[in-house]
Amino acid sequence: MSGVLVVAAATHPSVVTATLRVLVAVRPGWLAAAVLVEVVSVLAIAQLHRVLLGAAGATRPRTGDYLAVTYVGGAVSSSLPGGPALAIAYVYRQLRARGVAEASAAWALVVSGAVSTATIALVGSAVLTLAGHLDAVTVVLGAVEVTAVPGLIALVRWAARHPRPVIGCASAVLGRLNVLLRRPVHTGRERVVAAASALNGIRPAWRHWLCAVTWSAINWGADAACLALCLLAAGAALPSPGALVLAYVAGVVTTELAVTPAGVGTTEAAITTVLVAHGSPTHPALAAVLLFRLLSPGLNTAVGATIAAIRRSPRPGRSARRPFRRGQGAGSDVSVDPAPGEVPAGTGGVEHERDRVGGAGS
Repeated sequence: MSGVLVVAAATHPSVVTATLRVLVAVRPGWLAAAVLVEVVSVLAIAQLHRVLLGAAGATRPRTGDYLAVTYVGGAVSSSLPGGPALAIAYVYRQLRARGVAEASAAWALVVSGAVSTATIALVGSAVLTLAGHLDAVTVVLGAVEVTAVPGLIALVRWAARHPRPVIGCASAVLGRLNVLLRRPVHTGRERVVAAASALNGIRPAWRHWLCAVTWSAINWGADAACLALCLLAAGAALPSPGALVLAYVAGVVTTELAVTPAGVGTTEAAITTVLVAHGSPTHPALAAVLLFRLLSPGLNTAVGATIAAIRRSPRPGRSARRPFRRGQGAGSDVSVDPAPGEVPAGTGGVEHERDRVGGAGS
């Protein structure tokens, strides 16, 4: 946020002065509500992962423990170059440290990213369609939206029950990658075969998919609600639902395409531009967006970094690394050191989850 203010101060000092006045007079009640819904958003990410881990047959980590992992993963995603990939690697290794099988951990992370992406596309497009005018294009888009999530679920179920095509495609990609890296063509193929064969045993029920989509919708909805509450905290009137969702989605897309960690600078500009274009006053809108970004990813990153520092700090009579507790029970401690196994390839998606508009993710 400081970088945005520095650039603005150099180009439009009067705008910065007016925006700072709005920030000084922020309404604490609305700001506290924004903090609360952002916590709900991060909790929803953790619950999404826990639901999918249970669907994969793995023992689910305890909610509090995995919420801490989610915060640290979000901090990594939002603060480092290449953060989303590093965050996925971190979460994967924490799952492996808790005894989750390679296939189950990889499956849960891949599917959570896919469900998260499909959910924001479905919900965002639906709101924008309802807020606009009904025409042939919106009818076609609406039909696509209705079938997007069920189609994704059906594709994942098919892939789990037909591992041979998956093994063939993955082996072909791995072979080309090995050639580029000047390694033997079949390097790693045994692991691909073993992982794909293990996926055949993962048969989630429809209730698992429904819970996953629900938690994903809560994740995105709470984060968008945080933006709305920040507007109220800054004294700005709420725009129409369509305009609010459009501004939020613009921030999500900009964050995904930005080269800076968490899209710092470009995301704030994108959200503010959309809000102002739909009638929000410039100074309150900019102040609200800065508040929003201060919470998501700012506050989430600070919480994650604090958790990581506390769990790595030396204690009297303990080693420098404090062990995490395994989800199976209160009496079983394991080290945070990565478990054996490679980080799964291709675990992308909007999420982490959340390096979305704000980073608490996905």
